[in-house]
Amino acid sequence: IEFTDSHFTSTYDVYKLVASNVISATDDVKHRIRLSQGGSYDTGTNYDWGADYLSVSAIARAGTTGDDAYYLYYASAGNVGGEAAFFEMTLPNLLSTTSFKKIFTTIVYISDGGASYHADSFLTFRAGSDTAVDAFKIYMSAGNIASGLFVLYGLSKS
Repeated sequence: IEFTDSHFTSTYDVYKLVASNVISATDDVKHRIRLSQGGSYDTGTNYDWGADYLSVSAIARAGTTGDDAYYLYYASAGNVGGEAAFFEMTLPNLLSTTSFKKIFTTIVYISDGGASYHADSFLTFRAGSDTAVDAFKIYMSAGNIASGLFVLYGLSKS
């Protein structure tokens, strides 16, 4: 799922992406995000992310510096009956040319093992603080997104 700068403009400083009933075509995969600057998706080691997550049997933290994408959570998602993911993502200052990009996400999903999870995660994108984001995409660590609804909202300035 890709959103380009035709979907976001300088009208808003902050965007909210709401995704519901997201199911991957492949079991045991993770939802990932990449940002594009200058017409090219950054696949370098410029993504720092972290997540606090809990399941019905555990509370944990995970994260990394210098990754090649942003993972919304740590445990892999499932794709069989009822294992859909729901998330809200806040994307501030995508068009900024004076700060590094940051994203905040809350997600609820069922793991590939059938356990219920909730995660709060964040991304700091350490490339191009002086360059606007011209697109971002959500994809799976393997395979495709089989189904889901993705809605991008611009939050009004006041």
